[in-house]
Amino acid sequence: MIVWVVHSSRSGRKCEVMRTKLSAIPVVYFEEGAVIIAHCVPLDVSSCGHDVEGARRNIRDAVAGFIEACEEMGTLDEVLEESGFVKQVKIGYRPRC
Repeated sequence: MIVWVVHSSRSGRKCEVMRTKLSAIPVVYFEEGAVIIAHCVPLDVSSCGHDVEGARRNIRDAVAGFIEACEEMGTLDEVLEESGFVKQVKIGYRPRC
């Protein structure tokens, strides 16, 4: 599995989409009128909700859709690198033959 990690002082949630696992994605929440806006700054993806929990659910879906679209277009690695993510390949163990 390939893990992309964005360097940030904020702790974030993990988002797993297909074979890509993103860790520590910072999301900024702010109020605009009666709506809560959620903005994933590194990916420049935004969504909203009527409350913080709704905004959280919607930003997860928006980021997942963004990642899926990038995977389909073959641009995911490039987009994540440009957004400040660092690629880490987990090395597993296998039994001796």
